[in-house]
Amino acid sequence: MTAAAARDQADHTRMRVGGLAKYLQRPPTAHGVALGALKEETAMINLVFSPPVWESYHRTVLQAPAVLLDGHLERSYEAVNLLVHHAQIFTGPIGPSHRRRGR
Repeated sequence: MTAAAARDQADHTRMRVGGLAKYLQRPPTAHGVALGALKEETAMINLVFSPPVWESYHRTVLQAPAVLLDGHLERSYEAVNLLVHHAQIFTGPIGPSHRRRGR
């Protein structure tokens, strides 16, 4: 699912999105929760990693050029967050808009 499509889903919808994990941080006041954003060609979506999920997948998220994330959507006022349950390196094909065009 694209980030733009994910933003239109109902609260607590389970989903899988892929893209670049950006702006990752673990503020001291967040009690071990890691925050960031997933950026892809259609939109950005906020990411929230609980402490156990961050411990399990932080190397993947920090080192992979692109990631595939499973989680559920949480809406709060105007904010849309993906609470991440699982992360893996994205190894799929590049979408049509990113392929090189033949001459």
